[in-house]
Amino acid sequence: MSDLMCFNIALLLKLAKNFFSSLIAMAHSLILYSFLFILKIFGILISYL
Repeated sequence: MSDLMCFNIALLLKLAKNFFSSLIAMAHSLILYSFLFILKIFGILISYL
């Protein structure tokens, strides 16, 4: 019983870790894309000046 419980907790922790690492990776790519988008807008504004 207790072995099964420990196994379930370990599995949940592993899933949570995978979830958070993928979430962090997604956040990083979103930040990168928004940064590139802002740079593009600045480039367009500068070219009009």
